[in-house]
Amino acid sequence: MYSASLMSNELMHRELDEYCTSLAQADRLNGCVLVASEGRIMLSKGYGMADFVNRIPNVPQTIFRIGSMGDQFIAMAVMIMQELKLISVDHPVSKYLPTVPHIDEITIHQLLSYTSGLYDQSSYSLLRDIIERITGRACEDYIFHAIFKPLGMINSGYGIPNDMYSTIEDLYLWGLALHTQRQISEQAYLRMTTPYKAQYGYGLFIEQEEMLGRSRKVIGHTESESGFMSIMKHYKHVDLTVIILSNQAAAQAHFSNILAERYSLVDDLAEQITEHLRVPVSYILHAAAKDENSLDRANHIFNELALACVPYFESIQHVPRLEQLYERLAVVSESGRRYKESTVYYQKLVYLLRNR
Repeated sequence: MYSASLMSNELMHRELDEYCTSLAQADRLNGCVLVASEGRIMLSKGYGMADFVNRIPNVPQTIFRIGSMGDQFIAMAVMIMQELKLISVDHPVSKYLPTVPHIDEITIHQLLSYTSGLYDQSSYSLLRDIIERITGRACEDYIFHAIFKPLGMINSGYGIPNDMYSTIEDLYLWGLALHTQRQISEQAYLRMTTPYKAQYGYGLFIEQEEMLGRSRKVIGHTESESGFMSIMKHYKHVDLTVIILSNQAAAQAHFSNILAERYSLVDDLAEQITEHLRVPVSYILHAAAKDENSLDRANHIFNELALACVPYFESIQHVPRLEQLYERLAVVSESGRRYKESTVYYQKLVYLLRNR
């Protein structure tokens, strides 16, 4: 991916922030949003009010209820216990809860994947009981010491009754640890993120989403309950994470898809340019910006770049986006005269596109 060559963190932040601000101004977003890729946080910001009566704004540290999104932490606790050889997900539940009736043929795997035939929350209630029986601690206490504390999730915990709360910042820390297998083996991670019944793994949904005409694997969870909406999605193959926590139940779940598309638009363009010219975009841009002695060479580079860009933007009928992109390309140039030269090249490129 060549996103670092095309946009600075600051400029990507502005792009995403402008979109979320427009949603907030239209009363379509009231909450917190985090967008990150390849270990870089592009946006982490609150919009609207956490408390309308006392006029307290949402900030990245604002706490939200996340409902059944918390099931993934119970699943992780079970997998950590398996790694410690305290449990096996292939064992029958009756091995750990011998007094519970009618579960002789049900395995822990079936509870985790909602394939046991029991009601969904009954499955995770039994998992909580198993954790407590084996560890001798309250499930919440075990999760705190096994997951929250090691990962620095200082604003996450459980209310009453067993209702988990968290922040966009804490969930980002959790996502990083989950998808880099910081706490469990790759084999355990693959078991958690394999879709079983109805695209459900262990506490997570594993689905395919269309993004810019391509199907992308998405791992995450979306929850809407009691006036709150929680969305956490990780686009695996592009290493993109989108987290939205809202105290406005009417918030649209597809916001996460739109944010992901906005971020991926430039990366997708970079791939197409690279395929067309057979060299990385970063090389093209830096060569053009640093070429002091050959204006013909620099102009040729940008002409080729323009030819590569045009078919893509025609295909999505969004040529004005190109102007925004090239205004931002100047960030790869050095200051002073070279910056001015790159601006001249940009103007030439826009002229070529407008008059093609």
